[in-house]
Amino acid sequence: MKSKVKIIVISVLFVIVGVFFGIIAHVNSAGAKTMDFSGDTDETTDIIIIDEDEIETIDSYTSKDVVKISLGKVTTCNAFEVTTTGQSNALTFGFTANVKVSNHRIIKNNEAFIECISESNIGIGTAGSQRFFSGDNVCIRNTKTVQDLKPDYTDKETNVINQEQYKEKYGWLPYQMNGYIINDSTYLEDPTIFDNGNDTYRINVKLDPTSDAAFYYKREVATNAETTYEPIFKNIEMNITIDSKFVIKEVKIHEEYQVTVDYGFLGKITSDTTTETVDTYNYDNVSFDADLYNYYKGKLSA
Repeated sequence: MKSKVKIIVISVLFVIVGVFFGIIAHVNSAGAKTMDFSGDTDETTDIIIIDEDEIETIDSYTSKDVVKISLGKVTTCNAFEVTTTGQSNALTFGFTANVKVSNHRIIKNNEAFIECISESNIGIGTAGSQRFFSGDNVCIRNTKTVQDLKPDYTDKETNVINQEQYKEKYGWLPYQMNGYIINDSTYLEDPTIFDNGNDTYRINVKLDPTSDAAFYYKREVATNAETTYEPIFKNIEMNITIDSKFVIKEVKIHEEYQVTVDYGFLGKITSDTTTETVDTYNYDNVSFDADLYNYYKGKLSA
């Protein structure tokens, strides 16, 4: 009887390990597996670019056009930074895994820096990743040493790939709002706009999880889970806060999806995951950390 208990305990530990590697779509993994669902789609995010002196009031546009103009604003912005906080929870066989998320993204002059950090409630799945984008190259380094959401990259090696290789692994580049495809074909319903009364507006966006909305973003989820199986999205909802000039100030994201991982003798195991994050945007005095910038520029030049 004791041996059966040991087998069950070991199986549960394998499941928990897999869950923690799979639940955070925002944290890097070095997995080099080829995904069964790589490729391209004809669907693209729709944006509208309007000169500042031609922009009208928000109520002059349809809700979809307000989204397109706002996405166009951030896509064409020369410099911005995004601070992400949140938590992801995964349920497998009645066990819930909780991971805190803390990310930072900086875009300036066609270069970008991302740091993605996760810290679990039991330690397993804790990870950190830094990615620097310059020209066609992306320099990446990872760590599993994180304490109080502070990663330690001491003695961690860097890996350089090109942007096409990066997109095959992670699906999207950081110069846009996020990795979802947003257009008429991917909406679950028309966006709704609420006036906050303080010169800001909230746009509620619900995407159809059965559409191509997460077509590219799924690659990031799968890479982090180290699986070749396509994640199945159940719910995608965003609340985008903009000002009267269509500038994105905040994006709250709610995601629900399933991740399946093949554990060999344990078979395929699926976890149900819910992620809640808040992206806060800043456009003033945006700059890279000088030491990190010089470090990664040196790695790329080498």
